[in-house]
Amino acid sequence: MKQSYFAIAAFACALPAQASFIINASYDSSVPAAAQTAFNSVVAKYESLFTNNVTVNINVTFGATGLGGSSTAVGTISYSGWRSAVIAQAQAHPENIYLVAAAATLPTTNPLGTGNVTLTFAEARALGIRAVTSVDSILTFSNTSNLFEYGGVAQSGRYDFMDVAAHELDEALGIGSALTGLANNASVASSTNFDAEDYYRYSANGTRAVNTNPNANVYFSYNGGATNVARFNQDNNAGGNSFADRNDWYFSGCPATTVYTQNAIGCPNQAVPVGTGPETIVLNTLGWNPASPVPEPATWLMGTVALGLIALRRRGQ
Repeated sequence: MKQSYFAIAAFACALPAQASFIINASYDSSVPAAAQTAFNSVVAKYESLFTNNVTVNINVTFGATGLGGSSTAVGTISYSGWRSAVIAQAQAHPENIYLVAAAATLPTTNPLGTGNVTLTFAEARALGIRAVTSVDSILTFSNTSNLFEYGGVAQSGRYDFMDVAAHELDEALGIGSALTGLANNASVASSTNFDAEDYYRYSANGTRAVNTNPNANVYFSYNGGATNVARFNQDNNAGGNSFADRNDWYFSGCPATTVYTQNAIGCPNQAVPVGTGPETIVLNTLGWNPASPVPEPATWLMGTVALGLIALRRRGQ
């Protein structure tokens, strides 16, 4: 997968209220009717999963790419500003037990270095931060003939389009890592603007792990490493790739032992229902509130926030 940055705008503050979580998907003439129907099903599922009063604008196209790719508006905010927004959101939504637990793991000073925190525009708005853009992400899917099946049922020799679509949509909503694109065993600067998800990378209970060791067992945890939600891919060259995302899950070869939409490498002949994997927990942790309330409520102090540089981040599967 690939990513690149160029400046386009700046974040501001407070969001106006609206009725519900909405994803506006726009399709150009390259998108087959079957793909539009399938993507609309993914959208409907996501709109039923989350309750944030946020509208996300997505443009969908087909072209010359891998299975799929995204070009997403992102920006940076100070660690203290992001932490305050996380705590405020946790206080306002105690039903989001993953966010509440995650807020408790964030110390006053940045545990990963001296940089800012990178957020997608959509993710920023989920945390109550005004981030204005006409298009949050452009998702491009392969136009190779007979590559996809569109019904969500595994088919011989085909990739499940809805899983690929959910994979790319997850990245528009905030799943990402500043470690993606770094060579295996490359050093990681303390001034790096880490993605929000990077703050939940652990190798053991209480031990954050932000490195590029391809053999390291690093996993996502919303509660300080106590719970291993899923293991991250650490290998930049996973599956013979030259740019495998480190925010994706560990690749064990095809067919995948465990099928998740966010696996680092997609496999044909396999499919998993959208919204049933650990990706939903990740998105809850990043600030997307669940439609189905869960127990263990908690409250936190309110905070205020402002954001800085905006960019586009490009990634492809």
